[in-house]
Amino acid sequence: MVAETFDHLREMKPKMRAGELIIRLKRARHIKGHEFMCFGKANVFALLTIGGEKRKSKVITNGGTNPVFEEQLSFKIAEHVQFSLYSVMYLHLYDHDLRKDKLRGTVKIEVADLLQANQNDVPIQMFQVMHKDKPRGTVELGLTFIPSNRKAGALIKSP
Repeated sequence: MVAETFDHLREMKPKMRAGELIIRLKRARHIKGHEFMCFGKANVFALLTIGGEKRKSKVITNGGTNPVFEEQLSFKIAEHVQFSLYSVMYLHLYDHDLRKDKLRGTVKIEVADLLQANQNDVPIQMFQVMHKDKPRGTVELGLTFIPSNRKAGALIKSP
């Protein structure tokens, strides 16, 4: 009886549709860092994590406080993955250093809510970058989800 209840609850958990999540990383602005401590401008990169997977942007040499990425990163989402694993994405901005990369700030993005509200195609938006509970600038990005049962470029329309 108890096992049947757990099976029923397991089946009720929402599943993510299979497809590809594309992140259009445009730029960051006014990112506070340690420029006063080093020579030259910071070499900035972004690290995105969602569902236990990571993607790293290219390093923007001398990007300083306003790096321009103009890059697309993507995550393949397998069929029947727990929705909760892919509902939140973190974007971490780092200053690339030969010894140790330095975290400049983090953005928490509610991916599932944004995709649902924008019919799977989120236009470029600004998100607040935070570090130790303090604002550290903004990052601009957009999102697109392309289900695997659709042709490339086709978007899901919510019912």
